[in-house]
Amino acid sequence: MKQKKSDIGFFPMKPDGKLDLAFLCSNRKWPCLLAMVIEQSTEGLAVTDMDGNIQYINKAFATIHGYNPEELIGKHLSTFHTPDQLPAVRKSCEVLREKGSFSGEILHTRKDCSVFPSFMQNTLLHDEKGRAVGMIETIRDISARKKAEAKLVKYRDQLEKMVKEKTKALQDANQLLEEQKAVVERKNIALKEVLEELNREKEQIKKDVMANIENILIPTIQRIKISSGGDEKSGLELLERELKNLTSSFGRSINDRKLRLTHREIEICDMIRNGLTSKEIARVLRLSKKTVDSHRHRIRNKLGIKKKKYNLSSVLQHLQ
Repeated sequence: MKQKKSDIGFFPMKPDGKLDLAFLCSNRKWPCLLAMVIEQSTEGLAVTDMDGNIQYINKAFATIHGYNPEELIGKHLSTFHTPDQLPAVRKSCEVLREKGSFSGEILHTRKDCSVFPSFMQNTLLHDEKGRAVGMIETIRDISARKKAEAKLVKYRDQLEKMVKEKTKALQDANQLLEEQKAVVERKNIALKEVLEELNREKEQIKKDVMANIENILIPTIQRIKISSGGDEKSGLELLERELKNLTSSFGRSINDRKLRLTHREIEICDMIRNGLTSKEIARVLRLSKKTVDSHRHRIRNKLGIKKKKYNLSSVLQHLQ
């Protein structure tokens, strides 16, 4: 199979398309290739001796710090740091000497004194006998990443603050609702107690009224009836029945139905309910029987039983 020719003479290719590293290492142009790669790399790279003095620095490393490479040869690494940054630099060098490598974030200072964060990946440089003779340092400016991270942190803090505020507002609202609920419950309990007390008082008044009617008024009426006769006796009997029905709901029921009954019609309804005939009603009210019958006709009409075979007295009794 014919070997593929690379577009760049420095890169001889194997039949499988991979670089022929053995050939490269034996080629006199290999050092030149490495130099070109290092110089044109966007990653900053510097080589120092074990004391931190710069032996080599590529263009990217120098440019990141605002220098030309020629200005930095022989300079110490402290050139890139302010006094307050040096403790972290010394610590990274200790880790590098102890473990053979270091990676982490270190603050650097440019020529114009501006500070920027960097990510360093450093390794020890060994000679052919394996002795550490220097340090290889690579640098990447992470200012943009840090700004993005700071924005994310700020945004996260704002979101957390908003969540806390909303949570607090919801908690306050829930607490207010619970307090209002408790107030309503207390009021409902108090209202229930008041209603129960009113019902007890109502029942007691009813009992008291009935007791007075049964024990005082009715005996008095019965005594008067003995010495009375005719219309007076009928009137007293009607009065006696009315007193016994005093606590009945008939009067309220007949008004609640919005039948638009007149006062006279309600009065006649009550007498019919108590079993009085038209003749007896006429005598008690001093009306003609014909007038009473007319009232009965209108009452049946208003009750909706005008042409029905319902007993008016029974219908009225069911209104209680």
